[in-house]
Amino acid sequence: MSNFQHITIEDDGRLLAEADVESHPDLVDARLRVEAGQIPPGARSQLVDAVLDLPNVPPRHPAGDDASDRRRRNAGADPDSLP
Repeated sequence: MSNFQHITIEDDGRLLAEADVESHPDLVDARLRVEAGQIPPGARSQLVDAVLDLPNVPPRHPAGDDASDRRRRNAGADPDSLP
């Protein structure tokens, strides 16, 4: 069974960003879209925060989790740029 949610970030009626989030028992699929061009500062992070605050989205790993950071670094990812 899955749960579907749609999130929008608007400014004065203008759609800035949106996300479709579908959660399953052991998987969360999030598709985020941001309008092209200039958008107000913080709109992107506001969308990401809204997705991460959904009740069916598991919490991010705690900052400073050395084992997770090491695995991500070994996989070629910058641990500071990932949730």
